Amino acid sequence: MTDSAHEETFRNILANILSKTDDSDLAHINEIALEYNALNEKFGMRISDQRAVKIATELASAHKSKLELGATVRNESTFDPWLDERKAKVEMRRGAAYDRLLIERGWGKSVVRTLGRQTDKIVELLGDPEVGASWSRKGLVIGEVQSGKTATYIGVLNKAIDLGYQIVVVIGGHTEDLRRQTQERLDSDLIGDDTSFRSDGASRRLNTRIGVGRIDENIGTTALTSARYDFSMKTAESTTVNLATGNPTVFVVKKNTSVLKSLAKYIRSTAVGDVHNVPLVVIDDESDWASVNTSAKDKERTAVNRAIIDLLSVSRRNSYLGITATPFANILIADDKEARDLFPRDYIMALESPSTYRGVDFYFPPEGDESQNINSGIDDFHELLPQKHKKDAVVNKLARSLKDAILAFFLATAERYRRDGAQSPSSMMVNVSRFNAVQEKFSILIEDYVESVGEAILASAGYFGERSDATPRIIRELQRVANAQFASQNLDVRDLGPELQKVAEDIHIDLVNGLTMKDRNDRLATFTRKSLAEWKQRPAIYVGGNVLARGLTLDGLVVSYFTRRAGAADTLLQMGRWFGHRPGYDDLTRVWMDREVIDHFTYVAGVSQDLRNSVAEMRDLNLTPREFGLKIRLHPETSFLITAANKQRAGVKHDSPGVFSYRGKAFETHTIPNNVQLTEQNRQAVLGLLEMLPAGGAERSSGSRNIYWRGVAHETVESFLHDFSLNTKLPTSKVFGIGSSLPAGIASVGRQCGWTVGLMSGSGKHPVTYLAEADLPYDVDARASYRNNVELSEDGKDLRLSQRRLATGGNIVASVASEERAAALAARKKSKSYSGSNDSERELTQSEVLRAGLKSPMLLIYTVSIGPESTSAVDASMPPEKRNARRRLSELKEVPALVMATPGLSEQETREDLESGGTKFGSKYIVNSVYARLELGLGDWDDVDEDEGAGP
Repeated sequence: MTDSAHEETFRNILANILSKTDDSDLAHINEIALEYNALNEKFGMRISDQRAVKIATELASAHKSKLELGATVRNESTFDPWLDERKAKVEMRRGAAYDRLLIERGWGKSVVRTLGRQTDKIVELLGDPEVGASWSRKGLVIGEVQSGKTATYIGVLNKAIDLGYQIVVVIGGHTEDLRRQTQERLDSDLIGDDTSFRSDGASRRLNTRIGVGRIDENIGTTALTSARYDFSMKTAESTTVNLATGNPTVFVVKKNTSVLKSLAKYIRSTAVGDVHNVPLVVIDDESDWASVNTSAKDKERTAVNRAIIDLLSVSRRNSYLGITATPFANILIADDKEARDLFPRDYIMALESPSTYRGVDFYFPPEGDESQNINSGIDDFHELLPQKHKKDAVVNKLARSLKDAILAFFLATAERYRRDGAQSPSSMMVNVSRFNAVQEKFSILIEDYVESVGEAILASAGYFGERSDATPRIIRELQRVANAQFASQNLDVRDLGPELQKVAEDIHIDLVNGLTMKDRNDRLATFTRKSLAEWKQRPAIYVGGNVLARGLTLDGLVVSYFTRRAGAADTLLQMGRWFGHRPGYDDLTRVWMDREVIDHFTYVAGVSQDLRNSVAEMRDLNLTPREFGLKIRLHPETSFLITAANKQRAGVKHDSPGVFSYRGKAFETHTIPNNVQLTEQNRQAVLGLLEMLPAGGAERSSGSRNIYWRGVAHETVESFLHDFSLNTKLPTSKVFGIGSSLPAGIASVGRQCGWTVGLMSGSGKHPVTYLAEADLPYDVDARASYRNNVELSEDGKDLRLSQRRLATGGNIVASVASEERAAALAARKKSKSYSGSNDSERELTQSEVLRAGLKSPMLLIYTVSIGPESTSAVDASMPPEKRNARRRLSELKEVPALVMATPGLSEQETREDLESGGTKFGSKYIVNSVYARLELGLGDWDDVDEDEGAGP
């Protein structure tokens, strides 16, 4: 038995133990692992104790992972419940095998259970395959980048086949690499057979059962595509398959017009009378890419969109499910009145991510401080290759920052090997240009540099472990990068000798772009599954551009060097290949990018969350996709789009008064005046407000220095906002972009319920001077909130806080009254998605509190200052304007800043608000056809100016 087989067997043993283990027993799992390891030594399959403990720890961590049910909205007029009754009559063999497979892989029981409930909901929304009359359903599932969307739709398909779906089509990406990646996953998790053997007839000679097929050998599936080849008429016609009876048939195809047309033609050719009556399900992965109709002509459709619609029509009973992490195009392109379009008219589900997922909030934390995982010092790269360059740009050397990133990859990979006690897949991504020729030049330079580093490491083998200063240069260089990048991990290069040598021996460079794909795919097609797995174990640096930017999963991605800028939010978010699950090494992941891109990523995160909140709001109000319009907040920089202009054809840019509600939102003064006089004026405004608040009403927060006052008169707050100003040209405050007076929607609830005012304390070591020295009727010990990353506006009149964030979502949740938290939790328990496990007030989110808990508007007062130099050393490569911004904030010293949060609308208030038009709060939005028609009063699209409909 091979080492990998030993580990797989050992992992399965522990996974089965954990599947029957209570959380209280998890502390003993390492001891159990060592006992089983010793016992299995008798059978010749013992692995190292270090590796045994590592596997046990990893499985225990996954066991404790949590997953919540996502919000779902559906059109009740097209939905009839059917699943519970059917499941009682059907043996769900595939569903059970899939659950068992996930358990063997170390998925926690609670996550598998929640995933089961989630996939049940989606399967029921697909439609009942036993309904005989013609029907067609369309829906959309939204998940985060690299968060587990594939695991969800595979679970859906296993159950769908159990329940009677006969034809399954998965559109698995726009390149052969992506399609093959999807095919290999479905081979294991749905088909149960290794299709890489099918092309040469080897399946007749070998046992090719894998995944669910290994768990349940009675599962049978016909696959007319393989891990080596996409669908072709020639291959299909050489195989006798009856799509209407017997085993279900699965196709995994590229999102390519000719392939989709050929597939539709073939399926029609096997039907009686040109159209099948067997139930068909089409999964459209990355459904925002190419699937949407971007044609500007009313009676024409783009080729892929038309091909998918034609594919659905091969069966009278069909269901379309779009999967995406960036649904902006899906909701902005489609006209919901067009029956043949792919608009998700029947349902939308927004998936939650497991607690082990590392996404935008991990890399770009909302509190505004930079994550240790992000490096913004890449100006030296742009000096060598400007952001705007041509395909014949001269590239003759690597920037120091890129070399450091490569050395960090050597270190992070070696440290992973050391922690794991074995070799694990590890990769680095270099995405620096969209031009193939430029990528090739970098690939050559990187290969030369990596080779020199590897040779130096191997030549210095005898010096590792030495505690002498007379060490080779490569060891000193590696230690320099270790100190800069992994200070909290205390990496000592001298202790990583064997692991670094292993990296040096195995590392390879892989150029992935449109010019290399054919040769690369041909070469990979010759690999067996075993040889492919061994190849993937080798550490790899992937160099490329757009091919790396969507759908492709880089196993064990630990370091990314990303200098690209995107013109649209969906494109940028898809480029974030570093998002995902990083068990046991999330502290080692590092990303190099510039500050503008960091800001854009944070904005995109907020937009995505707004959209998910809209889905939750739709669900809570029992509205449907056709009844509730969707709106997306635009970036302040109008050149940065939500999605490409041709994907916003059915979207309307809108910023006129009387449209958007200010309720259920949180707003921040993320810009502060670069003006000493205004800063002092705002300090005095804060002191004036605090002097009016009663000492007896002060509520001290346990565990922090925050102070709150409840039931503050609306007139007191409005007067304060009138005195607080961010702009020398505006004598009257326009603090949150809303004008001199609060909108009626806020004023009315403020007058009725009063305000909560909070004086917030940050992480500063010393009391805020202007507060401590004031003659207030109560004691104040507020500390400043450090913000070391600030930028000057172009005119120099304002300072902008990093990532436009002042507070965290936790600040607002912690600031509400106990009865308001209880109300938010009660609303969660009434929700259709309540799983029964997330019943702690400590786990409430900001959106839940604003939507269903907060009863009074809230004003939180912060003091911003520059942090101590010891924790925020200025990067030597930081441009002068960045240093100037930090210097100005330091000179301003203690700058007041504000957060305002408002209660959400009740169901009745929301419907009244929709009828009346709501109130404006100063942001610009782009809205879909439903919102434009129902809330803006726009009818046919011919009434919309062409320029307005084209987007910002």
